[in-house]
Amino acid sequence: MDAKARTTGLAALGPDLPPTVEAFVTDLRTYFARLDVSVRAYAGRRHMDPGTVSRYLNGSRRTPWSFVTTLLADVAEHCGAPVTADAMAGLRRRHDAVSECRQPGADLQRLQDRFLEQDEEVRRLRLRERALLEAIDERQQQLARQSVEQSGLQAKFHEQRHTYTAALEVWRERCGTLMRAGSALRDEVADLRRQLEDTRVELRMALISSI
Repeated sequence: MDAKARTTGLAALGPDLPPTVEAFVTDLRTYFARLDVSVRAYAGRRHMDPGTVSRYLNGSRRTPWSFVTTLLADVAEHCGAPVTADAMAGLRRRHDAVSECRQPGADLQRLQDRFLEQDEEVRRLRLRERALLEAIDERQQQLARQSVEQSGLQAKFHEQRHTYTAALEVWRERCGTLMRAGSALRDEVADLRRQLEDTRVELRMALISSI
């Protein structure tokens, strides 16, 4: 077993695999090895049963094309380069050859594979449902916390607005008082200036009379 096989956790291919199956699975394992991830880890990432993924990669179970396309997309993302159209076409031909291979009990195997694929799909959807429910619950909790915080801020705003409104009324009243007092003082100053002018006129007249 080479280093890649030890890393991925894949067992060696069985000696009794038909050539078409061996050719397809060998290519599939080559792509899988590029991910540098174990079968169990990859299965967990894709919400699949590790045993099912292992059987796909060992050729003991017919591999659905949807698994192949998902794997190639993951490889492209991991490596930063898409799988070429020629490579994709070649893999598709080998996959079709495997599908057309009539082995003893192939019809029963296909039926079993169909049920297993349906089980995998149900399991995947249930896991997604659970993840979505958890996400919804988390968002609802955040919404509840934000609602409480918003209510507190609104209450504080109304309280402070009442305080500031009362302070503003006091300021307005004080300002009005000062304005009225200022107006009265200006009137007094004007009256005093008139009295001063009258006094000066009387003083000049008195000075003239005394000469």
